[in-house]
Order: sequence, then structure tokens, then C-alpha cells
Amino acid sequence: MIQITFVFLLISFSRAVFVEYRYESPKSCEHLTVPTATAYKSLTVDWMLDCVRQCSHDSSCLSATFDGSQTCFLFSDDQRNCSEPKYNHVFFVVEFAPVAMMLGSDGTSTVTAPTCLNNGTLDPVSATCQCYKGYIGDNCHRIMMDCTEGFYSGHYNNHYNGLYLIKPTAASEPFQVQCNMKDFGGGTFFMMNSQYAVNPSLTRNLDWNKYKDGFGEILVNSANWIGVEKIHSITSSRPHHLFVEAMDNIKWERRWRKYEHFKVEDESTNYRMTYSGSFPWTQTEASADPGWTKAIASTPLGDSMIGLNGSAFSTFDRDNDLDAARNCAREYQGGWWYNACADCNPNGQIKTSGNASSINELYWETDTINSHVVHIQMMLIAN
Repeated sequence: MIQITFVFLLISFSRAVFVEYRYESPKSCEHLTVPTATAYKSLTVDWMLDCVRQCSHDSSCLSATFDGSQTCFLFSDDQRNCSEPKYNHVFFVVEFAPVAMMLGSDGTSTVTAPTCLNNGTLDPVSATCQCYKGYIGDNCHRIMMDCTEGFYSGHYNNHYNGLYLIKPTAASEPFQVQCNMKDFGGGTFFMMNSQYAVNPSLTRNLDWNKYKDGFGEILVNSANWIGVEKIHSITSSRPHHLFVEAMDNIKWERRWRKYEHFKVEDESTNYRMTYSGSFPWTQTEASADPGWTKAIASTPLGDSMIGLNGSAFSTFDRDNDLDAARNCAREYQGGWWYNACADCNPNGQIKTSGNASSINELYWETDTINSHVVHIQMMLIAN
């Protein structure tokens, strides 16, 4: 990785102020083509250094490229997925170096502390910013892509469940999610259906637009669904694994399953869902993950999403399942990636042991066929 530092000298009457900007060019992207069509802004500049400065002064800019013909392209993500050699582009990731050197009239110099933005606070000992509510960076100047990025930024690890803003690169606007920054290495929760929630009777037999945009309150221990459009933006911005946690009313233990490289495509595909593989997730697997510190059950959750890989999303008013004779979402009374139909119904109604089983109840058939599922929660962790 090449890292270059520029120091700009600004003259202001009795003192000079040195403001430092850094940029780095990952070796994987040196002299490679960057997809300029995805730039949110293009500018005419005289040379590369002006392009660096333009990106540094724009809070939305995380990377830029200068094509050698006085055109500077600004990007809202780090554009590390470049390809195909081309030698007249210079690619760099811009970072603010939150340091200013003040040169007094007596020749002495002092280094000022960084300015913490977006309600960040300054640690007087380390002279670094502590960010909050989803902001990261040396100055808390940008919103994290997802909960995993926030966890590994150093600002939020060892925090507990909480509400944070995220801004996936595929999303047009930031939105609020529940993150676990303590036990799971930065998990982004996207649904909860549980008799232990503060709102266990939340209605889930809803139309396409409700499932697209989300419903229920985004609160800790609240039943909700953040919206399949948001799930698409998270999983399309970078690879994620899906973790499913479920508990039944016989064993009363929370068991887990992992679906690797879980991805939801855009609405033009009816939010088609894919994953690369399904794996048990027990304490043995969790102990090997440095970000995962929560003790979990030794018995894994079975795979009840068999046959759903590649399915489109369905609601009672948008029947996209593969059973021409049935409307699975109408029968199951909840939205999901049905095929014909499914061995699970995460958005079904919560049943108690005194009620007879029915097709529209919350269930996860594998391992819980003779019991009632009383809790299910799903989260995404970037890999």
C-alpha cells in the first residue's frame, strides 16, 4: 500500500497553519481502472493534488481518481473493487489527518487536538475522538456502512445492543438499525419475532410495501422487520453472512445457524435471495471467531431454508413463489422468500403450547417440529 502525505501551508497574517491531508493507494488498485460512472461528482482540476484536496473537503467523499486530463472523480465509497490495468489513472483513498500545527511568531509550534464532529467527544489523554450513534473516523465525520464496520472501527467494540445509523454504499440515505457491538462482532439485526418482545403481537400479515419499507419499532427487544430494501442495500454493499437464532418451548435454549454469503438483490428481481451454504453454528464455531464472545448452545439449529436459495420475496399481494396452485404468503400470513412453500415461517403468528398448530404460525420445522418456536431473530455480519 502506498501512502503519501501532503502538507498545505496556509498564511494568515501573524501565523502560519499547516493542515495535513493523507491519501493511500492500495496495491490492489494501483494503476487500475476505477468505474468512473459510479462517481457522484466530477470536477475540473489542474492536477492530482487539487483532486485530493477537493475530496478532503467534501464530507461525502471517501475516494477519488484523477485521470490525467484535468478531470477529478469523487466517490462515496472506497472503490477498492477496481479491475483491468490502465496506466493513466491515479486512485487514492482520502483520509483526514486531524492534526493542525500552529507556528507562533516566536517560532514555537503547538499541535492542536482534532475537532470531533457529529457530537463526538475528545479523549483528553489520547487526544482522539470517541464517536457515537454510528459515526466513525478520526473526526467522527462519516456514518459506518454497517454494524460490523462500526465494531472494528474501535469506536463501538464492547458496546451493547443499541441503535445506530448506518449508510451502506448501496443505500441513497442513512437509516437506523439495531446493532450488537458486544457479543457478535458487530451484528446488524434485521428482524425479530418473539413472545419476549415488548410488542409480541405485532401484525405481520402485511402487503408488499410494508415489507419493502419495514414495520415495527427499531428498538432493543422490539419485534420488527427493517425492510427488504434495506436488507438489499446492506448485503449488496459488501458480503455478509446471515445468522439465525431460534428457541422453542421444549428445550428453551437459543440455537443458531449460519448462512454464508447471504445476499438480497434489488426490487427488479422481486428481492431474490441467495446464499452460498448453510452451516451449524455452535460454541465450537463461535469460539474460533475473534469477534464473537457470546456463549451459545452446543446443539445447532437445523436447516429449514433448504430449497429457498434463489427464491423471490412474496407477500399476500405479490405472489412470487414457485407453486402455481398456491399463494404461500397468503396461506402462511407473512412475507418471506417462499418456494413451494417453505419449511419455515419466521414472520408467522406466535403460538402458545395451548393452541393447535397451524400453517400460519411462527415455525422453524427442522428440530422444532414437535414444539412451538417462541423466539426467532436474524442478523447480518460482514465477512
